[in-house]
Amino acid sequence: MKCKKDDILLCDISKLWLKDISSKISETTYALYFSNVENHILPYFQNKKMVEIDREMIQTFINQKLENGRLDHKGGLSVTTVKGLYHNIKDMLQYAKMLGYKVQDIGKIQFSQSQYKEFAILNKEQQKCLEQVVKNDGNIQKIGIIICLYTGIRIGEVCALKWEDVQFENAVLHIYKTVYRTKDFSKNNRKTKLIVKEPKSKHSVRYIPLGSTLLEYLKKYRQEDSCFVLTGNNEKPLDPRTYQNQFYSYLKKCNIKRVKFHILRHTFATRWIENNCDVKSLSEILGHSSVTITMNTYVHSNFELKQEGMKKLEENQEFLS
Repeated sequence: MKCKKDDILLCDISKLWLKDISSKISETTYALYFSNVENHILPYFQNKKMVEIDREMIQTFINQKLENGRLDHKGGLSVTTVKGLYHNIKDMLQYAKMLGYKVQDIGKIQFSQSQYKEFAILNKEQQKCLEQVVKNDGNIQKIGIIICLYTGIRIGEVCALKWEDVQFENAVLHIYKTVYRTKDFSKNNRKTKLIVKEPKSKHSVRYIPLGSTLLEYLKKYRQEDSCFVLTGNNEKPLDPRTYQNQFYSYLKKCNIKRVKFHILRHTFATRWIENNCDVKSLSEILGHSSVTITMNTYVHSNFELKQEGMKKLEENQEFLS
């Protein structure tokens, strides 16, 4: 039976919406939206009619995902991830409205600032241990750890690096590709596939200056320009998931708890700030669109840095003298 204008279900709209946007967005973005719908939105809203979805219902959904939204039930999703879910729902509501179906005005949704997590970093002793373990490893993949610790690039970016991207003559690293593992919608029925493509943001395409010590270190492992840095061949990049597991093995040797590879990026940014280097330059090196993002998302002072700041403040102001 054909749905009435106020009787269509979210599950039906989601199929129409995904089909409509499939040719308008990138393959990886479509895979993300498809995953959001299948894993989070549809299981929560189930058989809800579009006209029934109101602000309170969406706010409850948002709060639940922030509190305990991970698929492994080990905590909440990040604010960034949940905002993505919200925008998917909002787009589906607008799409339903465009098709002539009745939808409610959901108004403004709140995202609790308390849900923002402070990212962990490696302290100096942990970083020193990790560097030593990596240097003693005979696997060529080790050099990616050092690159990320001293440039702050992402795991997908280092997996996509070819030696032609390391411009030794100019002492710069050219970042303009990243490796994604994404859902495969082709007819070969594979669940996922690995692709190399330009990053989503234009700010992620950048040149990063290389220090002389890092440059000399990389020269020892240099191969043909067409070869991927971490695999040594010119056809297949290293899977970021494989590299994450390799990173876990390094952490274990240092007695450091399992953390995501992204901790190297956070550590680089924090070391940069600790050395009183320019934040604007850091923002561009990290590939951010603004300095505010850099400060709020990646740069976090540790307690040692706060103590040092208090000490300098007292010294400069002759405190209680």
